[in-house]
Amino acid sequence: MWGFEDWGTMLWGGASPVPMFGPLGLGVLLISFLAGGYTLKSRRRTRWAAVVASTVLILGSLAAIAAVTLPNAFVNGTVADADQVNENFDAIAADFAKWTIQIDDPTPLATTVSIPDSVLVQLCADEDGCKVRITLRDWNAPGGKDAPVPEFLLLYEPAAGYYRTDSPSVVEAFDGDGVQQHLGNAFGQCFLTDGEWLAGASLGDAPGLNFLRHNVYPAFSSCSLTLID
Repeated sequence: MWGFEDWGTMLWGGASPVPMFGPLGLGVLLISFLAGGYTLKSRRRTRWAAVVASTVLILGSLAAIAAVTLPNAFVNGTVADADQVNENFDAIAADFAKWTIQIDDPTPLATTVSIPDSVLVQLCADEDGCKVRITLRDWNAPGGKDAPVPEFLLLYEPAAGYYRTDSPSVVEAFDGDGVQQHLGNAFGQCFLTDGEWLAGASLGDAPGLNFLRHNVYPAFSSCSLTLID
């Protein structure tokens, strides 16, 4: 009976290891399941649209998982340790709760990179907002020192196009108000801003938020931004 049999110690792999799917193979399998469910349940166009939307979300998640650095690598023939498996799942969950971008060459100095609105909604649009971490990297020489600034809170209200931070004092920005507003920066070089810049020229207010690497420090310096839910 289930629950009373001793199946021994679970091992990774074995004499006949089960083939593992890569992200692409798993994505194809999931698409097949979704398409099959659609065929059996309904042929209405609205359900087909739901299938397509679900597939896009699944493939996006697979791409994100593939980029996560996991703490444990499993080897065939070794004991399957539940603690190590849970550590890997925890690493994946933590990765979904943050987003990072780094600007360096070949992006020209004093040029912004846009932050996807989907990222801002996912991480910063809930009631507790998100933490913002900005770091000036390699400020004194190539491969040199990094200089972070204290983290601060960012709140985002998508319906109103409204942003509010608390660092070092309250700063507000609105989409489409024609006013370029910096919401936080590291040493006058790395800016979270609602403005847009291109190769040293300010293009004024822009929809959404952008990340700017200015031209105060040499071209070998870089800027990193992390949003944490």
